[in-house]
Amino acid sequence: MIAALASLGLILAGRLLGTGWLGGIAGGSGVVAGWVALTGPPRLGLGSFSLGSFNPGRFDLAATSLAPHAPIGRLVPLALAAVAAGLVLGLLAPRRGRLAALLALAAACGWWLAGAPLARAGLVMAWPAMLAIALLAVLVQRLTPSAEAVSCGGAALAAALYLVHAPPLWPMLALVPAASALALVGLPAAAGPALPALTVDLAAIIAVPVLAEGRLAQGGFAAMETAALAPLLALWLLARITPRLGFAGRLAGPAAAVLAAGGAATAAGLAAAWSGLR
Repeated sequence: MIAALASLGLILAGRLLGTGWLGGIAGGSGVVAGWVALTGPPRLGLGSFSLGSFNPGRFDLAATSLAPHAPIGRLVPLALAAVAAGLVLGLLAPRRGRLAALLALAAACGWWLAGAPLARAGLVMAWPAMLAIALLAVLVQRLTPSAEAVSCGGAALAAALYLVHAPPLWPMLALVPAASALALVGLPAAAGPALPALTVDLAAIIAVPVLAEGRLAQGGFAAMETAALAPLLALWLLARITPRLGFAGRLAGPAAAVLAAGGAATAAGLAAAWSGLR
């Protein structure tokens, strides 16, 4: 609710003030508001040193990273950065540099969620996760042509996490980008500029529960990883179901989103149950 209301408030403010950029940051700002409500404000630190107790004489750059140790603590800073990046991409929209900027945004997302290592040793250890998350961000960008698609993917992830009995916080976090994007459905003028930030946020909330489990890095695959596949399946289904519901007129998009999200979440839940994954 907080995410949707924040997005709607910025859209309304942009229309009343005649300022287009407020609508462009509406989606990402809604995600920031929702995630802050669930996890609290961000607390950034440098390695084992917090900014409040930082001692330059004891600081070893080679042993530090910029991101919070817990993956969940990386969500809000990433969402804030995505809002800023969305503004830049809005300015680059008619230019040739937009594709390069989107790829750079995906790479930055991978680096941050993998722990934002600064030292060479940390980069060597983190590069598989960095590459996987960056590729995930690119794939989500490709599969989400609209705010409706973002909402579908977020809802599918939330439902799948619930069905595999993930801790309650994870489905709630997944619902935040879904709710924020839902506020933009039917408003293409605002949804277009807001999409880059929303796609990064969706990719982040797909990756962070898996990172928090830490099982995939050891070659394991269980219920959480199965749930993480649900939004990708939902977005793939959405692109194929929507054309077949053309007879429904304006209801084709929402109906396809509900069917795709429900089908993908159900498939993930059944796969986890039948395989005995926990």
